[in-house]
Amino acid sequence: MPYNLFKKESNQRLSAWVYWGGLLLSFLGGYINVSMLYIFAIPVSHMSGAVSKIGIDLGSENYHDLGLIALILICFFTGAIISGILVTSNKLRPSYHYSIILTIETICLLIAALSISFNQSLAIAFSAMACGVQNSMASSYKGLVIRTTHVTGIVTDLGFMVGSFIRSKRIKLWKVLLLSIIIFGYGSGGLVSAFCQKLLGNVSAYISFGISFLITISYFITDYRRRNFKTS
Repeated sequence: MPYNLFKKESNQRLSAWVYWGGLLLSFLGGYINVSMLYIFAIPVSHMSGAVSKIGIDLGSENYHDLGLIALILICFFTGAIISGILVTSNKLRPSYHYSIILTIETICLLIAALSISFNQSLAIAFSAMACGVQNSMASSYKGLVIRTTHVTGIVTDLGFMVGSFIRSKRIKLWKVLLLSIIIFGYGSGGLVSAFCQKLLGNVSAYISFGISFLITISYFITDYRRRNFKTS
């Protein structure tokens, strides 16, 4: 297909931190979700399944795990509220607020890892809250909706772009690349989580805390350097 179908817009090139951030956060989201699926057979990184399960339980009058599924929904929602309070804009841009949000997510994952062996509900609740906090960190970047704890919307947007490309409509290559990176990160995170579960069992939950901790520290350092560079 002709190369000129891609829009070349130098002023819309992404900074490297956006690519790396999308990759690392989606990797973490995939890791958390597969970890909870392996241990408790319950997804926590997206709410479509949770809402559907509530409907199934109510329709079949099966109330055994209704409370737990509702807890996942509430905690994910609470995490999103926390991000909504802290993030001052729905557009992705460097900000110290992200340092606070990442710290909160890291604490949630630490609590989840510590409680995974003795309190299932607590582990699931804080894992869901961590995903809610992360998923709401950034709503959009230059018109592109960015989510990092599930890929339904990402796959939809990418498929639409491919369809537009097939019918000879120009598309923005950076959008295709970013969405592809997020899908790859999410899938890779799930794959690594599955291997870690087989090798380490419940201890693998601490790896999600470790990944989040490293992302948080990295962002702290990056943001600190950015601020010093601006003031110098």
